[in-house]
Amino acid sequence: EDLVTYFSGLTGLILLELGSPIAQQMSERLMKFVKDEMLESHLWMWSAIGSDLRKYIPPDIDTTSINAELIMRYGIDFKGDNILLKNTPNRKKMGFYTWIVPRLKLKGVNFADILSIVRHSFYSLYFWRLTGCFPNQFADISSTNAFYLLMQKDSDLIKDAEVFLSRFQDIDSMNDFSYRNIFIKRFFVSRILRFSDNKILRERFSPSCSAIEHLSDLELSCLILTSSNFSQPIPSGWREELKSRQQKNGNWSENDVFCYGGIFEWNCPGLNTALALAAINDVKF
Repeated sequence: EDLVTYFSGLTGLILLELGSPIAQQMSERLMKFVKDEMLESHLWMWSAIGSDLRKYIPPDIDTTSINAELIMRYGIDFKGDNILLKNTPNRKKMGFYTWIVPRLKLKGVNFADILSIVRHSFYSLYFWRLTGCFPNQFADISSTNAFYLLMQKDSDLIKDAEVFLSRFQDIDSMNDFSYRNIFIKRFFVSRILRFSDNKILRERFSPSCSAIEHLSDLELSCLILTSSNFSQPIPSGWREELKSRQQKNGNWSENDVFCYGGIFEWNCPGLNTALALAAINDVKF
């Protein structure tokens, strides 16, 4: 009901991994919603058509990466990968621009969509000041998600992803305006590195935690999923602790913050619960 296509896409991906008939039905509903939100250029906006946020938040690399991954899992071809590949600076090591940046590189893309991007409220200086983020800036975790999506279409891009990740000495050195929680950041990086044979990078980004009691439900879920992606042994107490936090209505904490946007904090109760269920059921995602 919050009309955020990004949360819908990510929740749909996680539910699909659970494998149960009910989870798959939910995932299919989310996929259809995300599919209906796709622009002609195969880009997505963070917020849905019915959301007031749509005039503020333009098509972006992160939402497009996540939502494209979901529709591809349902056998729907994603034709916007060329746009994502072109949404980069000349130096590949820098990753991808945070927002889809309209410029000559995108010549040939659906003109109506590109025109709507140029006219978008975000591209006015006033809103840039509100968010503290410019279209030509980079977001390290969003770039990681873009690499992961593009790897699904070209497995050789794992090499480019490894080159990109090798820039960083640890997870703390990866900066992203939207993602500030270290456990969430590590989870997204682990999605790539579970397909990597680079021992240095796997050791550099592997999770470690001596005490879980102080972690939020969302952080504990991400810690378990990350450890699973790295094929690390998971103490039995971690999943038991997460199980014990399930509420009477079946959910986990509705208030855990997943990402940030300017002066706003964003959470998604459905996503929080999907992550917890995936962690408990030993799902690799």
